[in-house]
Amino acid sequence: MFASVGSLLKIHSWSDNQFDQLSTYNPIRGHNPEAKILNVSWCHDNSYLALLPENNRPQILSSKDRTNINLVHTINALKDVSAVTFKNQTKRNIALGNNLGELAIYDTKTRSITSKIASLPDSVKLVEFNCRDEQLAVACYNALSIFIDHEGVNNFVKEIHQPGICTVAKFHPSLPNLLAVGGENGCVTLWDTEKEEKLGRYQKHSASLTGIAFTRNQKLMVTAGMDNKICVLDSSSTNCLFRMNLHQAVTALDISPDDLYLAVGLEDGCIYIYDIRDPLKHLVCSKSHNSRINKIVFEKGPVLVESLHDGHSVTTLNESEFGDINSKFEVVLNNDVEKTETTEDKWKKDLLKMVNTHMAYLENQLAEHCTKFQTFINHEFDSIHNAMARWDVFNVGDTSEIVHAMDTSENRSTKSASTRKSTNYQMSI
Repeated sequence: MFASVGSLLKIHSWSDNQFDQLSTYNPIRGHNPEAKILNVSWCHDNSYLALLPENNRPQILSSKDRTNINLVHTINALKDVSAVTFKNQTKRNIALGNNLGELAIYDTKTRSITSKIASLPDSVKLVEFNCRDEQLAVACYNALSIFIDHEGVNNFVKEIHQPGICTVAKFHPSLPNLLAVGGENGCVTLWDTEKEEKLGRYQKHSASLTGIAFTRNQKLMVTAGMDNKICVLDSSSTNCLFRMNLHQAVTALDISPDDLYLAVGLEDGCIYIYDIRDPLKHLVCSKSHNSRINKIVFEKGPVLVESLHDGHSVTTLNESEFGDINSKFEVVLNNDVEKTETTEDKWKKDLLKMVNTHMAYLENQLAEHCTKFQTFINHEFDSIHNAMARWDVFNVGDTSEIVHAMDTSENRSTKSASTRKSTNYQMSI
């Protein structure tokens, strides 16, 4: 399941190589009916969407029923909003930035701003949380800042000196300190935001970057640009594994949470789906929009529990890794009991978040499959009804006439068969 936005919001279903459009939402546009949609963001359990129409107020939509997206409320707490995104681990908080340089956190429950983070000297172009929601990347016209939001360093700002104008920024979905920044000059820069260290700078495109996406398994990074190119890179070496040239500028992309599929939006409104393991051949192409696609976003998948050791590694839950985590607890216990309690509490909290998100994800998947099954059943009943309607002659016709017609047909068939046998016999003589 993923969302795409151009002049409209559309929700698409993708499973078993089957592409379906589930719903379309036309946002309230105010005085400009031709305004495009700039951004869309899922909340952590995919039950709500934050939508940002151009030169208009952000809207919160309910996506609990994927076939009927509806408006919940419009955000009026901040004027002239230019960037919006949900936090990754909640549906209550949204980061907002506006053209006046104001940066704030909005509470969807109280429908008010809970904190104003900063007043920047330039318009906010994009906002992006890391997977732990402890860092917020904020891009202005020619500057990129990282706001830290956890105990002891609330709102501490790190300045990242990005060469050129930033057009896209993307945190890794499972490595909290890895940030990729794309520029108008076609360069991609990787940053370790914790150490404020540049990990590398790569010139893979000849025009402005429009999209960056990572696989959750830490193996691939995909970039797209206005030069009609898609590059699939090995994230460890940044070697280019695949490079595709399309017929139009690539304006949006995202990778599915299971790391299997790549969805690409083009300037002419087409959507391409690729198997990321063999992206040189697309699986489907659909003319979904009548205008440029500005954003494609897959639903958020289940949360992975982060390992307790330092670094960029992430672990899933299995027996051997539980043993590793317990051994880490023992090491910390021997060194510092108080620190162990803090670490253990954090690990339990992360585990509960993961379980909660997994349950919400499975619930959404079940609802999706139930909807498809209901549609299938309705289609089958319609087919049966149509078939029965074609035989209504048995219900409304004269029974004697029907029997006579059937007898006549049988007699004709018998007579024809006898004639053929007689003819064959005469020919044999």
